[in-house]
Amino acid sequence: MDLSRTNLVELPYSIGNLRRLKFMCLNWTKIRDLPKSIWTLENLEELTAKSSQNFEGEIPSEIARLSQLKILNLSRSKLSRLPMTINQLSNLRELVLLDCAKLRLLPDLPTSLTKLELSSSLLKEVPNLSKLTNLLHLDISDCTFDFKFFKTTQARVANLNLEWLGRLHELQILRLVLSDSNLPSTNLSSLTQLRSLEITCSDPRSLTQLPSSLEVSSLEDVKTPIEWPMFSNLGNLCELELSGCRLREIEFDHVLGQLENLQRLQVRMCKRLVRLSNLSSLKELGVLSVEYCPQLIEIESQRSSTGGCSSTERPIPDTLKLESSGL
Repeated sequence: MDLSRTNLVELPYSIGNLRRLKFMCLNWTKIRDLPKSIWTLENLEELTAKSSQNFEGEIPSEIARLSQLKILNLSRSKLSRLPMTINQLSNLRELVLLDCAKLRLLPDLPTSLTKLELSSSLLKEVPNLSKLTNLLHLDISDCTFDFKFFKTTQARVANLNLEWLGRLHELQILRLVLSDSNLPSTNLSSLTQLRSLEITCSDPRSLTQLPSSLEVSSLEDVKTPIEWPMFSNLGNLCELELSGCRLREIEFDHVLGQLENLQRLQVRMCKRLVRLSNLSSLKELGVLSVEYCPQLIEIESQRSSTGGCSSTERPIPDTLKLESSGL
């Protein structure tokens, strides 16, 4: 049953008669709550009501009766609480709660979860998820985007303890955005399956060790100079994004032999950045993308050029000088 993008405000109580229903989609509807009879749909496997911004309040404890539920997506709703009984959903694989601005805390979650996405500007603390050892994809953010006013609201998370992250040995994708909090010393070297890491980190030195399995990484909101030895074992890293860094210069003068397979470098929204230097250390770099860096005036490669550029038949300069447009 797909009722998405309708003006639906409520469901009839008789919805509970659809005993064989497996999939229900209420995305972008005007529904305010769900009838109690919906919790009798014992064969329901997926329930999604994302961007139904009139949907608010609490999910009742009767959700435990949806014993076959595998996917629950309530993103961009006014959900304020999940019941303790949600940990009884032994088949739940994906729980997606992005931009749920009124959600403050999470109860214990079922260990069957392989994907958890959560973002809330009222998040009081990052929950200890050490029991979720089957997680493959984890996304936690203290920012909420308001699509009505097109603005982002941030929380300040207290009691920040991420020691449990090292126990999620199956994790492949990790996104951690704690924008107004100081990241504690965090060792991720035990996450030997991790392929993608996106993290907001004002001081990268708090990331004491990273796993050699990383292929894609993104650092955001960096305020201190990046010490590249922390990347010393990232021989498999092929994509790196530096976003929103508050640095005047980013130097790659100590990465020789470390980021040996880096093929793509993206630098974006670094409004104070003036200079990128010594890109010649990145021997395999094929794509350099620089976006929304209005103060950038110099990109230095220090790479000797022995041939011409096929499209212009001009030598590749060691240093590229730019003229700021002032925009």
